[in-house]
Amino acid sequence: MKRDYYEILGVQREASVAEIKTAYRKKALEYHPDRNPSHEAEELFKEASEAYEVLSDPQKRGLYDQYGHAGLRNQGFHGFEDVGDIFSHFSDVFEDFFGMGGRRGRGRTGPAAGRDIRYDLEVGFLEAFHGVEKKIEVERHEECAACGGQGYPKGQEPMICRHCGGKGQLYHSQGFFTISTACAACQGQGRVVKEHCHECRGHGTVAKAKKMTVKVPPGVDTGTQLCLRGEGEAGKRGGPPGDLYVVLH
Repeated sequence: MKRDYYEILGVQREASVAEIKTAYRKKALEYHPDRNPSHEAEELFKEASEAYEVLSDPQKRGLYDQYGHAGLRNQGFHGFEDVGDIFSHFSDVFEDFFGMGGRRGRGRTGPAAGRDIRYDLEVGFLEAFHGVEKKIEVERHEECAACGGQGYPKGQEPMICRHCGGKGQLYHSQGFFTISTACAACQGQGRVVKEHCHECRGHGTVAKAKKMTVKVPPGVDTGTQLCLRGEGEAGKRGGPPGDLYVVLH
């Protein structure tokens, strides 16, 4: 049975995001695999990371506070598979914590999931009572059609970065840790290109507005969140898109 996320990080339920981040930093330092290689420490590291992922995200935290672990499972959240998944997901957090992006052997940056989007939708009393279909328009980033999300023209082959040897990371030792920082020459990609896509300017995504229909079921309350899978921001480097959370008011 899963433990309470607030208990795992040792914070009060009213804790601010800053307090939650500080608590996670302490746990990450204590159970980091490069400092504490035991299996038990790895499991505690994964547990603390899962707690931080939920409590640092307003949408996930709201679901957890209202419905507990079951509410998150119903929205498709199942935590992290391994520590590599954690380092990839929280690379910016670990950079902020320790000046590092992860651990030895992490390798170059791989596919990254797109960010989730929140959309606030006003629903009338009778609409909420009987149910209704609402048309909305959402601003989001979609995969660039010109380059297929690669960030460079189709047919062009990226070259291995000479500075990091294609790893995307530069490593050096510091105390207990092997510090890794993203290679500035290739932006952590491990590859460099001669020319960026002119349509997306190398980002792989372009901003677009999409119209869609939201089905509001009957009997919903204010604050109910409807999840539209795959309708969030486009992923990067072939990663899956995020989700769209429609919050009813």
